[in-house]
Amino acid sequence: CKALTVSMQRNVLDNLPFNIFFYKLSECEIDFVPSQTDLGVEINTRFNWGAQCKALVAKASSRLGLLKRTCHFTTDKRQKRSFYLALVRSIFEHCSVIWSPQAVTNLEQFVAIQKRAVKMDQW
Repeated sequence: CKALTVSMQRNVLDNLPFNIFFYKLSECEIDFVPSQTDLGVEINTRFNWGAQCKALVAKASSRLGLLKRTCHFTTDKRQKRSFYLALVRSIFEHCSVIWSPQAVTNLEQFVAIQKRAVKMDQW
C-alpha cells in the first residue's frame, strides 16, 4: 500500500514533515510515492500524463510493428482494420476519459502512430 499526494507544488515530497501527515496501517508506516500505476493508468503528483502517453505510444508502436510483420498474408482492408482496432486502437481507448492527452506533443505522438496505421494498405 502506498500514499500519493496530488498537488501543484514543485516537489511535494520535500515538504513532508510540514504539510503531510504520516499514515500507518497495522503499525506499518505507509510510504509516499511520486507516481503510482492503477488499472493501467500512471498517476503522478501533478497529474501530468506525459509518462502515461509515452508508455502507450511505445506499446502501440510495438503492436503496430507486430501487425506489419505478421499480417502480410491478408489483402482484405476490412480484416486489417479489425486487427488494428483490436490490437492498437484498444490501447489508446483504455481509460482515455481519465488521461486524455491535451499537450500538443502527446497528441502529435498519437497522430503519428495513427498515420503509420493508415499506411497499412500499402503493405
